[in-house]
Amino acid sequence: MTHMAETGYQSVPHDAAFRDALLATPGVQEAFDALGEEYTTLDALWAKEADDRLDAYKRGELKAVALAAVAAKYPNLLTPAVGASD
Repeated sequence: MTHMAETGYQSVPHDAAFRDALLATPGVQEAFDALGEEYTTLDALWAKEADDRLDAYKRGELKAVALAAVAAKYPNLLTPAVGASD
């Protein structure tokens, strides 16, 4: 089984300035601390799901779909990144 740590997977970093400003709000730090463990658990579950899907793909149990086919079927799914220039 391939593990996410072996592939260089890292949690998406959040905007530090926004996070710092948010945490300065009374009560937010406590709420953030309470959710931290839940998010860690959720990240671990998604990492396992991703590992399982990759392993199934390698065994031939799942097929890949070209990004162009997904974009054609769901045109509103893929949007430009925030701040991307046109």
